[in-house]
Amino acid sequence: MHYGLYRNNSLVKIGQKSLEKVYMTDSEIIAAVNDVFVDSFEIPREQIKPEAQIFGDLGLDSLDIVDLVAAIQKKFSIQVRDDERVRSIRTMQDLYNYLIMINREQKGA
Repeated sequence: MHYGLYRNNSLVKIGQKSLEKVYMTDSEIIAAVNDVFVDSFEIPREQIKPEAQIFGDLGLDSLDIVDLVAAIQKKFSIQVRDDERVRSIRTMQDLYNYLIMINREQKGA
């Protein structure tokens, strides 16, 4: 499944046959984020837990963060570089919460 932006910048699932606006559930967002870590950084899925520290527990370094931001932006078709809230992300739960918050903000847009 590919994710993308709808006309009003809503985070949505894009299907092959329809451009109907379908917002992602929290569970779908979490699964997609986990896929980024498995696919882009080869982190075993069993290590990806909400409390896992992105730098410490998962072993990402400052260079990996650039790749992480790029992978998240590509996966969700969003821009996060200019969002100051990104600076407070330390754990997987922080990252989940951030993307869920963006999704909810977009639903209200």
